[in-house]
Amino acid sequence: MVRFLILILAVVVVCGAVIGCAGGSSITALHPMERAIAPNSTLYFSAQSVIAEDVQAEMVKLEAEVSSKLLEAAVFKAVYLGACTDSCENTLNIHGVITDIHKVTGEQRFFAGAFAGKARLNVDLIICDAVSGDTLGVYEVEGKSGGTGLAGGTGTAIDRAATQIAELLQGHVSQ
Repeated sequence: MVRFLILILAVVVVCGAVIGCAGGSSITALHPMERAIAPNSTLYFSAQSVIAEDVQAEMVKLEAEVSSKLLEAAVFKAVYLGACTDSCENTLNIHGVITDIHKVTGEQRFFAGAFAGKARLNVDLIICDAVSGDTLGVYEVEGKSGGTGLAGGTGTAIDRAATQIAELLQGHVSQ
């Protein structure tokens, strides 16, 4: 009976370590878009930061992940990094502003496991018409890794935030 209980306890511990505390992502509409995005639109995406911490590498990764996911979806005419400033008809400028981050490196995750905590990236997404400059929508996006030994780190949080951004934009394309 004692062996059986030890076996059950071991299975529970291993499953908890592999599955991890749920990571994930969320999106909150602060000013929801009221119009659809034309299917042949061109998108420009840029990442910025309003926090004191150095997040240059994370901004570059966020830009790369968002543009990759949008190009993969093949819904938009073109996806570029930066902001459109010339010949911007049928173009959206999308600004991802990093407002908060909790970094967890691979080394921290390896040595501290669950004690390293969950990596988190909060981004304010501002969608603007490139011609008029009007703000069409504002969203708060959060990407999180899990919180156990095999749950990932900052890269996972960035990937989950980028996925939310891409899915939001694809979901607003008119058919």
